[in-house]
Amino acid sequence: MKRNGFTLVELITVVATIPNYLQMTLRAKKARLAADLRVIATALEEFKLDWGNYPKVSTNRAVSDTGSYLTPFKELTGSAPISACQNYPNKRTVFDDKGPISYIKPETLLAIRNPLNSKTTGGHWTGLADQTLVYYCGSTDGSGQNWALWVYGPEKSSQDYYYISDSQATLTAQKIGITTALTIGGGRPGLP
Repeated sequence: MKRNGFTLVELITVVATIPNYLQMTLRAKKARLAADLRVIATALEEFKLDWGNYPKVSTNRAVSDTGSYLTPFKELTGSAPISACQNYPNKRTVFDDKGPISYIKPETLLAIRNPLNSKTTGGHWTGLADQTLVYYCGSTDGSGQNWALWVYGPEKSSQDYYYISDSQATLTAQKIGITTALTIGGGRPGLP
C-alpha cells in the first residue's frame, strides 16, 4: 500500500523537536560567544598588567576595526601606527619592557564575530551599523581603568545586547537600548 503524507505521530515528533533544536542552537551560539569574549578579555587583562590601564578609546569601537589609529585591535595586536597609542615601538611598559607587544594574533581578532546576529546593516537595531562585530568600550572618563565587550543581541530578541566587563566573568544579557546603555554625555562610552 502506497502512503501519501505523514502520520500523526510523525508530525507531533517533528513539531516537538523544532523548539528544542532552536533553543539548543541559541545556547551553542551563546557558549561560543562567551568563549570568544573570554579570549579577548584575557588579552585585555595582560595589556593592563604591562601598561597600567586598558586600551583607551573615546567611543565604542569594534574590536576588529583595523582602520582607526586608536583601536583596541591595534593596541592588542601590537600594530599601533602612531605614538598616541600605548603599545607603540620604543614605549616602555611598567616592567620596562619595550613595545610593541602582541597580546593576541591579528587573525584571531579578525575571526571573532557575533554568532547571534548576522546583519551588517539595517535590521532591527539602530546605532552602530555592523551587528556581526564585537564592540569594546572603556571608562567614561577616558582613563582606561574599566572595559566592556558587547555584541548586538539576536535580530528578533527581547535582549538588546550581551556583554562582559572587567568586573564580571560571565556573559550577561541586557534589555536596554544600546545607545542609552553605552553612551553617556559627549559620545564617550559608558559601561553597561
